[in-house]
Amino acid sequence: GYPPFDGPDPNVVVRKIMEGRFDIGPFSACSDEFRDFISRLLTVDPYARMTVDEALLHPWILRTSSGKRDRISVDVRASLQTFFTKSRLKRVVAKCVRNQLTASDEA
Repeated sequence: GYPPFDGPDPNVVVRKIMEGRFDIGPFSACSDEFRDFISRLLTVDPYARMTVDEALLHPWILRTSSGKRDRISVDVRASLQTFFTKSRLKRVVAKCVRNQLTASDEA
């Protein structure tokens, strides 16, 4: 599994984020509605990006919340779990680094 913005180093990842170039990877087998939902959430221009209200009214969300769910492949499930695990880990590491830097500044 991997996040939509990935690269060999942080500079490449940041460049991809700024340009809105992402890899839908294992999600390519998912429905058009799902891919549209993800694409609209990852739109670079904040004025063109889907709002929270629009996201909640997106056809994929409405259909998913009504119980008519897409079958999610094992690969997609594993990718999502990996992404969220990495994201949590990155947040915790960033917080630790930030706390260490703050403590160093105070010393």
